[in-house]
Amino acid sequence: MQLSRGTGVRISMLSGTRFLAAFWIVCQHFVPHSKSGVLLKVLWRSNCAVDYFIILSGFVTHWTSRKRLLDTFGKVKAFYIRRFGRVLMTTWITMMLAVILFRIDSVRQNLGHILRCFFFVETWIQPNHWCPNGQTWTVAALVPSWFLYPLLTGPFFYRSRRLACI
Repeated sequence: MQLSRGTGVRISMLSGTRFLAAFWIVCQHFVPHSKSGVLLKVLWRSNCAVDYFIILSGFVTHWTSRKRLLDTFGKVKAFYIRRFGRVLMTTWITMMLAVILFRIDSVRQNLGHILRCFFFVETWIQPNHWCPNGQTWTVAALVPSWFLYPLLTGPFFYRSRRLACI
């Protein structure tokens, strides 16, 4: 472990495993696929790397917030800004760019569908109806967890600290 730019500790091993998982996903999307062979089987199992990122997100969320008791509105608001800030802005910008590219290519998009995508509910309603930036389903899967984290951890933190005092 080493110190990061912020006040926390950076877990070096996670950077390496994140690189390997990201590389696996990129290869699945961009490496030409053969008809058979080991590489084909490995590439098509890249969903394991995506699952790893989902689990890693939960771990990192708790790792960075584990010592903070989210017991006031200000602390919960700061948590949401940290958690959602860059991810949502990046996702919304890429969705807007995809919508623009679809319009240039004369591909019609239903406004209701696009709005449901921007609010991250389309994936939950119609999982096979891809959003303008198809990979936003990952963010849609994480958003409910990020919303619930302060609500669910608060009582557990309070109870464990209270029990430790008894």
